[in-house]
Amino acid sequence: MKAAGGSLVIRLAMGSMHSSLDERVVGMKVYDTVGAHILADFWGCDYTRLNDAGELRRALHRAAEVAKMTVLGEEWHQFSPCGLTGMLLLAESHISIHTYPESGYAAVDIFTCGGGETDKALEHLQDVLQPVKVRKYNIRRGVLADAENIQPEGITNEVMTPAGCSSCTD
Repeated sequence: MKAAGGSLVIRLAMGSMHSSLDERVVGMKVYDTVGAHILADFWGCDYTRLNDAGELRRALHRAAEVAKMTVLGEEWHQFSPCGLTGMLLLAESHISIHTYPESGYAAVDIFTCGGGETDKALEHLQDVLQPVKVRKYNIRRGVLADAENIQPEGITNEVMTPAGCSSCTD
């Protein structure tokens, strides 16, 4: 199937009649769609910094710049009484942040499907927000061979809210 611009769209039927993904794409060209995805939890950040949309906007733009990524657009929302969500749409994918100033916590998401140095972007955000503790997850995206090992276990539709999060109810 051809999409706009002439690129090939591959749809995989996830039925049980085939034993491997390779069998399901026989005769179709499989494109390399590998992406680097970093998810990071920042704890112990300063309340004021986590609630300052201007400072966080500058920090995300600078993170994109040091990572050699191209900003195409952005969206920001300030919650009341505190907290914000910001996202940069990049030519390479996106950078986003969700803050919970009342908990000293920020969730950072950096994804690139092309060029870009995701680690440099994360380092810059750490320098700005100065978290006491960081948990970083590196995820390799779009690798067809990895899809064979995906199991539906652990998938849930349960909504989980951080304790004491007043900004989540806005």
